[in-house]
Amino acid sequence: MKRIFLYAILIIIGGNGFAGGMQDFRLNNSLACLSPDNKKLLFVSDNEDPVKIWNTETGSLLYSFPVRGEVTALTFSPDSQYAAAGVLLSREPVYASLSIWNTAAGELTAFTDSGISIFLKFNEDARSLSFGTYYINCWEEWFWESGEIKKLPERLIDQEHRSEKPDESLAVNKDLGIIVRVGREMGMPLVVQEIVTERELQTVRIDSSLPVRVLFFTETGDRLLTLHSGGKSEVLVWNPENWEIITRLEVEGFISQGCISSDSSLLFLHIYPYTGEIWSLETLSLRNTFSLRLPEESLYAAAENGDLELVKEILLQENLELDREIGSYASTALMAAAYRGHADIVSMLLEAGADPAPVNWQGKTALDIACDILHALENRTNQGSDPAISMQIRNQKRLISLLENI
Repeated sequence: MKRIFLYAILIIIGGNGFAGGMQDFRLNNSLACLSPDNKKLLFVSDNEDPVKIWNTETGSLLYSFPVRGEVTALTFSPDSQYAAAGVLLSREPVYASLSIWNTAAGELTAFTDSGISIFLKFNEDARSLSFGTYYINCWEEWFWESGEIKKLPERLIDQEHRSEKPDESLAVNKDLGIIVRVGREMGMPLVVQEIVTERELQTVRIDSSLPVRVLFFTETGDRLLTLHSGGKSEVLVWNPENWEIITRLEVEGFISQGCISSDSSLLFLHIYPYTGEIWSLETLSLRNTFSLRLPEESLYAAAENGDLELVKEILLQENLELDREIGSYASTALMAAAYRGHADIVSMLLEAGADPAPVNWQGKTALDIACDILHALENRTNQGSDPAISMQIRNQKRLISLLENI
């Protein structure tokens, strides 16, 4: 399920662009945010995955927070102690939420219903935060303490606002008084506009055969980064005073998303599908590479897809948590295989020690799920004979027998 395409309302409340503690909502299937102390990465890869916090130095997973919906914005507090996410739970009717976690304890600190958050930013005291919705001039401010989030009186925090269209990216430099827009198609130039009047100042030709995926200014505003993806990827670093390219950085793989640290020293790149890279912007060198996907998540996907050989390969790994809950529905690999009717994989997982007792968010075990599928198949046979369905029923009964006799 792709992320919703919204016209993001941009309101500048300080700084030159969006970096470090605030990550803007974009069309990419992933969102990322580096903590101000540069030690943590807040990341979500798609709508089915939990929000995760990674250690940027070791590449190890610190915490995983399940969410049920589309994550639309992520941010860290200035002291790096708290992380927040805006989540769209339903589109019709529109229903969204705001969650705040303690990143030291790995606990949910506060939760409330809210408007759809496109941009999130903690205020300096870290006890209140502001977010923008996709309604014109609509910023809300919330104060939270002891697990309770209170909405403050509505007020317009800043009158400057701009929209980002579905087919473009933009970045704002408040010190220079400019907005930079670029279309996502190949060959599109940078369009430089005044913030207040939106009057076009100039267009800048991009010397690259690859379309721009994301762009943003450094916190100091003296550099603009454009992230390009196609058959390969590259990062261009621009001088916004004269629009000359300072540096060109070639990157292996397809850049899906990126963000920059608050002090503009680090660049995070999400390389599709599951690789994270931390780059030093001072030396333009790669500092760390790590997987953004746990082996248990790979096992879940292989079990769901019926990839028997890949399941065998993953099961050879040490310290594998066979019963790890995956995704927003808290399902295990065994549940995924049972749901898809992969009896051979169910047998293999059980032999490897998978526990059939855990329940998902609906309170159902793998056996419950398998029985639900069997009942659905039997109801279909009542509407007429179908050899394919009859074969599926026999396979599902074998699968259920495996789960019942463990």
